Amino acid sequence: MTPAKFKAFYDLAYWDQDNDPAGVAADIYAAAQDPNGRSQYKKLLTIPTFELVQQVFALDLIGKGSKQLVVVSLEGQLDVARIVQFDGDRARLVFDYAGTTIQFTDKAPYGILVYARSANQTELFRWSEPRQRFHRGGDQIGLRSGRGRRQSLIFFL
Repeated sequence: MTPAKFKAFYDLAYWDQDNDPAGVAADIYAAAQDPNGRSQYKKLLTIPTFELVQQVFALDLIGKGSKQLVVVSLEGQLDVARIVQFDGDRARLVFDYAGTTIQFTDKAPYGILVYARSANQTELFRWSEPRQRFHRGGDQIGLRSGRGRRQSLIFFL
């Protein structure tokens, strides 16, 4: 019997331990069909999601034409972004960071902006090919924001 070939189709299964909101996790499975047409699943990775998952989407954040899975969850008053890089039937967590606001750019220059209100700073993260993960790729920028005002981030790179 020929083994199933795994394609770029992934399932996320959320589960919790003992009905504890702080113990919620997401298992990521690669889905495939065997030669008889039956579905098979291979568990690739478990990532913590805690409390509340706000968004799950795919974006090309490294500029190579492949998309990464982005899971944004709310943990207390912080948004936490976790990014998973897929390589065939393997998956790796390549970014795990929290901030008051997180923005993603899927056009050159690719990056992730994480704003921390308590520190009044924004950090820029970029993909590092040698490290095979995201790293701080820019200066920390302090931004002041008045109460109830919207603020904009403008970067010249």
